Amino acid sequence: MTAQNWMGSFFRLTRSSEGFRLRLDMLLTWIERSAQRRALSRLDYRMMTDLGLNRAQVEEEAAKPFWKE
Repeated sequence: MTAQNWMGSFFRLTRSSEGFRLRLDMLLTWIERSAQRRALSRLDYRMMTDLGLNRAQVEEEAAKPFWKE
């Protein structure tokens, strides 16, 4: 999904309170996902192996844009 596509889907929701709640939930999810990926990128080798991950997996996940699961 391109940046233009996710912006379009973000603003296409209705102006109702339900639409607002959905946009807010999406925004909070993106903020949390971004923070988790930053934290993941700062793991040292021991922490990664404790989680069963390798450097390539961590770098792949950390490189994803915040709007992608």
